[in-house]
Amino acid sequence: MKTILVIGATGAQGGAIVRYLSSIGQYQITAFTRSASASSGYDTDAFLSTASNTDYVLVNTDGFTLGEQAETYWGIRLFELAARAGVKHFIYSGLDSVGPKSNYDPDLYCGHYQGKARVQGSSTSILPDTILSGPYMELLSAVLSPANEDRSLIFQFPLDDGSIPFIHLEDFGKYINWALKNPDKSSSLDFGIATVQATGDQVAKAWKAVTGRPSQFINVPIEAWNSMA
Repeated sequence: MKTILVIGATGAQGGAIVRYLSSIGQYQITAFTRSASASSGYDTDAFLSTASNTDYVLVNTDGFTLGEQAETYWGIRLFELAARAGVKHFIYSGLDSVGPKSNYDPDLYCGHYQGKARVQGSSTSILPDTILSGPYMELLSAVLSPANEDRSLIFQFPLDDGSIPFIHLEDFGKYINWALKNPDKSSSLDFGIATVQATGDQVAKAWKAVTGRPSQFINVPIEAWNSMA
């Protein structure tokens, strides 16, 4: 049975991955805390020792807790230690950088994305790595759907006719398993994953069909979105 060390197993994404990998019974899983307040969360010797006896390492750091600079440092440092340990496959859960596409426009700067993007940019061919990214579908019920007093929902995105590559949290583990089972295809592959590509209108219509509550999509200017995000 293959072994995998998971950093971030208590988060929404990491927890979903661990549940799936546990359910298929093909991995022996070790989970380390990513708590910024626990001294064990910074024990690099423990990480190196465990990784040295592990086939795979999966890292998903919490940028909202660590902050942009710390997330960049720890992502790169864990990559270096995993390479030193000789793991067969290193998987880092990253996000796309918006910097190059916007010429690093400060109005479009997002530290959560940039911190992770720097880590994936630092990866080299020393170690096979797979970068996973995608907004959680579950965010639609958590932060992306403000409700009116009449319980109707308004989804506001700067989309025009574009779409969002949503991923269902429970699908993450399936992609992880595929990557580990197909190293010839996934090694050094930077790929974004999605359960569905949905337009704003499709999101509102689907929500109404399932909940019965009135829902609508409103396209908003990017400036308005940035002031809310």
